[in-house]
Amino acid sequence: MSQPSIHVNRRNVLAIATASAAATLLPGCGGQGPKAFETAAQVPPSSSNAAAISNARESAWKAISSGQGSGVSAAIMERGEFVLSDAMGVADRAQNRAVDPKTRFNIGSVSKMFATVAILLLVDEGKVALDAPVVRYLQEFTMADARFSDITLRMLLNHSSGLPGTTAFIGFEPDATMHRLLLDTLKRNRLKHAPGAMSMYCNDGFTLAEMVVEQVTGRKFVAFLGDRVFAPLGMTNTTTSLGESGGANVAEYYDAASGKKYPREVVPIYAAGGFSSTAEDLCRFGDSLMAGGRNLLSPASLQELYRWQPAPFTSALREGKWYGQVGWDYSTHIGSGNGNGSSGMQVFAKGGNSGFYSANLQILPAEKMVIAMITSGKASGDKLTEPILAGVLADRRPAVPTRSPPQPRVPQAIPATLDRYAGHYASETGTMKIAIDSQRRKLILTSLGGVAPPVELIYNDGYFFAPPSENRTYFGSRDGIDFIAQSPAGLTGGDLVTLQKLEPVLNPQQLQPALRDAFWLMRNAPAAVEVLDFNLLEALKSYEELPGYVDFRGVRRIERPDFAAMAGSALRDQTDLALIDNRDGGLLRTGHLLWSAARTAGRLPKAPSTITIGTDGFNEWRAVDAGGVLNFTLPAKGRVIVVTPDATLYDSIVDRGAVYAPTGSYVFFAGAAGDSFQVTVS
Repeated sequence: MSQPSIHVNRRNVLAIATASAAATLLPGCGGQGPKAFETAAQVPPSSSNAAAISNARESAWKAISSGQGSGVSAAIMERGEFVLSDAMGVADRAQNRAVDPKTRFNIGSVSKMFATVAILLLVDEGKVALDAPVVRYLQEFTMADARFSDITLRMLLNHSSGLPGTTAFIGFEPDATMHRLLLDTLKRNRLKHAPGAMSMYCNDGFTLAEMVVEQVTGRKFVAFLGDRVFAPLGMTNTTTSLGESGGANVAEYYDAASGKKYPREVVPIYAAGGFSSTAEDLCRFGDSLMAGGRNLLSPASLQELYRWQPAPFTSALREGKWYGQVGWDYSTHIGSGNGNGSSGMQVFAKGGNSGFYSANLQILPAEKMVIAMITSGKASGDKLTEPILAGVLADRRPAVPTRSPPQPRVPQAIPATLDRYAGHYASETGTMKIAIDSQRRKLILTSLGGVAPPVELIYNDGYFFAPPSENRTYFGSRDGIDFIAQSPAGLTGGDLVTLQKLEPVLNPQQLQPALRDAFWLMRNAPAAVEVLDFNLLEALKSYEELPGYVDFRGVRRIERPDFAAMAGSALRDQTDLALIDNRDGGLLRTGHLLWSAARTAGRLPKAPSTITIGTDGFNEWRAVDAGGVLNFTLPAKGRVIVVTPDATLYDSIVDRGAVYAPTGSYVFFAGAAGDSFQVTVS
């Protein structure tokens, strides 16, 4: 998966280190009916784009036939004209309905480019200034960190604000409370770093940008975009996410592991990732961002869109960088010899992954070309479009020699200067131990807690590798932070910090006993929350070899018995942890999420019982002390989920009938205050 995501779906750093360059597609969804293998009518291709077109089709079919996605929409536009518009796969299995060029998919974080253009339109009108503080336009915005007033609009758009991360619930019902949820959460939160110091992916910055647009214009964000962007560009198939906007011609989502069809996904943070579209519409939008296209922005704002403006921390990274412009994920040069040089064709990219869909938009301004691909599934949008870029390069520069196949990496001696980097590191979601075995010429990465087996990397030509992968891993330092970064192999992408070193704590503290429970239960999840990539039951871990730290959806340093501060200032989606309430053993807060200790959950009796949601609307939980078959009677919009620490066994949003709940499992109940559930155990 590409790094940008509106979802809180996390990447396993061990998987990143070991993935081969050829195995870049993440598990998605597959299966299709007879009509699914029909491609849509398309504009006759130009011979000058033969390789790009061929590669686009092959990449799309690879995703479908290997189970990475159910359906794919792909388009290529050159100088305002479509040279490819293909639709492949199935949109709805039960209806045997194939994807066509007008089929909408959720596009996740590609929506951030709409928000960027919205802000630049207001800049053109003199209504906002990129380097003005956000508080000038949003007086309600405040934080428990005096530095928040230094955050500018530009910092929201290039991910350098220092805001903690992602405040939202992705689900299956529209939710108009996300703005208030974010403002209330930020009032309690601190910044990860000084505004402007570094760029690390942040969805909350774009939700604030959405709120600025609404405050300045007096209009809803979606309506503003509809009038000022979508209608002028003829983007008739672009609107809010599928579960909110509805419609007949949409791509449904099927879980790859189970084959189950899920309800249509709603992403209620519009600017961060809440739109649906087609590949054709994304091409129309991309064309408007290039000189000579159907421009909505002034020449000055178009220039601003492509201006290299990296945060200071970026200087510590070696290759192509992410988040060096407003809006875009990265820019790179293809055909320059190393993929990241100053020659070759420049590419600007924006990817998006919601829980159920993946999208990618690539533009080549000098070539007047736009590439867009969307899939219902979890394939990497970057990797799906990369072969198309390779085809563009082959079509435009056939004389450019192809790269020689990589030769086997021979382990070299690891420089002694790197010894100081050995130690413990925080990842986005856990803790790693890094050891350097100089005698064996190996870098050894071990996940604390035995989440995955150790991974061994060899040193060669200044980088560490996990053969056969050509992904490059290296150590770096900047502003007192030691880190590990990775440069992905291939044409697209740039360096990303994946691990940050944890310094030993001289006088380590422990959390108070109420916070030491092994497992914690989500208490404020909406009934319609999407849980495929969102744990309702979470483990809290501490390690004897790392005193003073606690691991709970990210590593934190214990500062008081009731408080642990985020330790990963250079990592995405990090928050503090605090005990906020002593009732029923205590409530734990991480960002906008509330948790209670699993030991405080009520027990599920063998006799028939009634579970009622309290006046606070919090989720109810029951522990299963003795395994049995459960039957439920639910209120109209109630939800029941049966989970263990390792798996989801039953979810009433897709499952029907009874379920066997083993000893040690837990049952989650969600609904409106006063909703009652009837449960029988046999």
